[in-house]
Amino acid sequence: MIHGAIKKLLASGLTRQTVIRMIDRFWSNPTLAAHDNPVNSFASRVVQQSLMADVPVRVEGKNPVLDMIGNGFSRSDEELPWPAEADDELQKAVLIHGMEVAYRYPEIVADLAVLWNGDFKNWEFIRSLENLNLLVLWHSGNASIDDIEETLDSLSSLTLPSELLKQEPSVLRPPAGTIGEAVYNYRRFGGGTG
Repeated sequence: MIHGAIKKLLASGLTRQTVIRMIDRFWSNPTLAAHDNPVNSFASRVVQQSLMADVPVRVEGKNPVLDMIGNGFSRSDEELPWPAEADDELQKAVLIHGMEVAYRYPEIVADLAVLWNGDFKNWEFIRSLENLNLLVLWHSGNASIDDIEETLDSLSSLTLPSELLKQEPSVLRPPAGTIGEAVYNYRRFGGGTG
């Protein structure tokens, strides 16, 4: 059973080093290690998320843009469709205009980044990121939108999850503690492998 939990973590994009750190952290916590069934405890989503909050999280998968975003906007060896100098511009744009969407739906931010291919200072890119952020805030009850149809139309070039397409507030993916954790949540619980 522990092998199954580890395979799921790795399949979700967490690096082996991150999983090892999570296991070490689990066993060093007397409350978790003393659980009647530590394997079931380690396999629970709540425990895994609390462990990720305590260790440096690295993700890797088939989508190099999503991986770069999930790893603190730092490239490893992957090839991205824009020069490395644009990475800082993307990070700055996300931190200023898109934190809510990045911490819930990092895959949409990655898709938007690919559409703009390094042109992250472009006003239309910034507006799209702001509209995504506003849409997430509106669905979670923390913002108002004058015209939801117009906002959705402005994002028509993106594939949005069904909950964001609703024209009334709806239940969203919960925010993660880090963007790396948000990538993990998307891959493990949101149905994606990107």
